[in-house]
Amino acid sequence: RDWRLAQVCFCVMSSPAGTMDGEQVPLTSLDEAKVKLSQFAEKYGGLIKPWKTFAQVAKPEQALARQRLEANIRTYQGNYAVILVTLLLVAILLNPSCLIVLALLGAGWVVFVKKNTEDWKTVVGGVDITKPQRTMLCGILSAVLVFYFAGELIFSVMGLTAVLAGLHAISHPVDEMEQDNEAI
Repeated sequence: RDWRLAQVCFCVMSSPAGTMDGEQVPLTSLDEAKVKLSQFAEKYGGLIKPWKTFAQVAKPEQALARQRLEANIRTYQGNYAVILVTLLLVAILLNPSCLIVLALLGAGWVVFVKKNTEDWKTVVGGVDITKPQRTMLCGILSAVLVFYFAGELIFSVMGLTAVLAGLHAISHPVDEMEQDNEAI
């Protein structure tokens, strides 16, 4: 009897039903978020150049300003995006009204996501609103509220980042390798 049990266990262990590619299936939403974040980092991490080379600046020659601007904006676009996101986060954290609006929006989305099931029937003007339509309407409402309460902050940070990126791009020397890559 023990021999038969051992034989069954060996057969089950030696012949799996599916393929085993070594990829671990995420068990929680936190694990799933980690997987998506690592995929995002793999896809876009190459756009961010080393900060040591990014920080090099030199007095620009007026004749080369446009060439530097075009080459460096293309080369350091990932670094500029990181700076934009960082400045936006700092500006939002330093602005209490933005924090309150974002906290209320977050709480509203938590309630909405829990309630937004296929069983929830919503009728507006005699027309049934489907689940994707409700989600889209809440997204539009959220965007309008964010731009109403934090639009000035968002656009001022974006403008500041654009000015800083332009100044950096003009004053950062262009490597010969970068010039050769762009000629190709």
